[in-house]
Amino acid sequence: MTLSKKLFELISTYMSRPGHVSEAPAEADFVMSGLRAASAANMITRRKILSDVSDVLNCKSEELEFLFTETATPRPSVSNYEVMVPDFQTQLLAAAE
Repeated sequence: MTLSKKLFELISTYMSRPGHVSEAPAEADFVMSGLRAASAANMITRRKILSDVSDVLNCKSEELEFLFTETATPRPSVSNYEVMVPDFQTQLLAAAE
């Protein structure tokens, strides 16, 4: 299979029209941001955030607490490293243009 044929398949499969990448729904952004905020929040604030997130997900906030049970135990400090992650959407858009 040629590269241009592969590219055409990727574009036709993942784009509604060439050069267009659909936006994530606002609810998905809210849920991801809320869960990130909850991971750094104290217990009272975390419960309030999980309550809001559970309303969007149409579940009980208690059902989301499993996401944070592991964080209750203290973790040893680890070194932070900068990691570069390739942006495939940008590469795909550049190839499509």
